[in-house]
Amino acid sequence: MKKTFTLSQSFKKFYKKFIYLTETETAILRMQVLLAQRENKLLVVLKRIKATYALKGKGPVTKEYEMIDKAKKEYKKKEQYVLEMLFAAYINAFNCYLSDIISEIFLKKPSFLENRDIKFQTILGKKDIKDIIEEEVKLAVSGYTYKSFEFLSEKIFSKKFKIQTHKKKSELKRICVDIEKRNLLVHQQGIIDAIFLKKTGLKYKEGNRIVINTSYLDKTTNLLMEIVEYIDKQAIKRFLRL
Repeated sequence: MKKTFTLSQSFKKFYKKFIYLTETETAILRMQVLLAQRENKLLVVLKRIKATYALKGKGPVTKEYEMIDKAKKEYKKKEQYVLEMLFAAYINAFNCYLSDIISEIFLKKPSFLENRDIKFQTILGKKDIKDIIEEEVKLAVSGYTYKSFEFLSEKIFSKKFKIQTHKKKSELKRICVDIEKRNLLVHQQGIIDAIFLKKTGLKYKEGNRIVINTSYLDKTTNLLMEIVEYIDKQAIKRFLRL
């Protein structure tokens, strides 16, 4: 009998975004490989032509080679921006997952909202208690929008839900730093400021620009997926199992 795995709706949404970004990243890498392979073949042909015929001027092979070489150089100039956009998009998907899974748990266990004061405006126009709960969940989760991952991890997931978001403290630290790097890229064009240094504790030089390379991006995406899977398994077991 095959073992079946239950996934939250939040995980399914996250996974769809994650796969889209991974496929985009793979397509970019594949394009670079194909350009490099084509360039190497053309270089071999060019050497043969020059050695055999000592041709002068630029033929079609030379022009294609130069075009590919130019394209590679242009991409190299923009590569950092491409990696930054992918990095920010992965972090955005992670942040959305956190909001979604909190909402999903609240909807399944409305008792977590027991300390909230329901305003009269919330009740107006609602058909039943379900509509009121859904509205209260939206309001509650919107209040966490600008909270740090460390806050959500401790106050919401651990204290309220009894769910752990990480296996090691270093994972928590890494994600908190990555979220701050995302914020820096989005709001400060990646330029390191005093606020970033204070929040992360990193010994970077103020005024410099943060760098996201392929290796760093890969480590971040792997950790994001591990953490989402870890949270989701606990959420399913504690609250969302059908």
